[in-house]
Amino acid sequence: RIEFLQVNAAMAPVYQEAIGTPGKLYDFDAIRAFTASSWVDAADREFYRNNSAVPIVRERLDRDGHFEMNLRGHTAAHPEKTMCRKIQHYDLSDKKDLVLITQTDITETYLRQLQETERAKTEAQHIENIIDSVATGICAFRMPDADHLQGEFVNLQMFRILGMTPPEGADARQKMMDDPMIAEYMRDSFA
Repeated sequence: RIEFLQVNAAMAPVYQEAIGTPGKLYDFDAIRAFTASSWVDAADREFYRNNSAVPIVRERLDRDGHFEMNLRGHTAAHPEKTMCRKIQHYDLSDKKDLVLITQTDITETYLRQLQETERAKTEAQHIENIIDSVATGICAFRMPDADHLQGEFVNLQMFRILGMTPPEGADARQKMMDDPMIAEYMRDSFA
């Protein structure tokens, strides 16, 4: 069972009506189902359902002393916008019968991380484009032991030097790497 001690007054009426009665004990699984269906993003629903059941939360609390998860979602007031919440669980009793659950808005942090990830992808693509534009063939290999040599990277010029014609497009390298002969060579060049 779960009791909501403090509910943000700015929450949409649909949430106020569902959980806004102070002192009332609600069925925890019913609240989980309401949460999953009312605001958790479809891409995160299965993760939420699999990780928010009482036995899972209890196991994580016993093991780590706390438990948290980050979820993407959409509010009833702005279903077109993505929000992100951190849900944290803490034991408040030695008898393990009282758990504090807090929700914190981490949308700004989430959006900033998305921007940084996109910027890193763009920079990596820019570097690959430069490496592909040089007239020299470039291969990067890793030697995990004396008997194995594994390919990590090949620029498009190396394929041309070897008499192959890479396809056009952003995924040209991946298409070349998917060729069974090349894939086998990259897995272990000594084989």
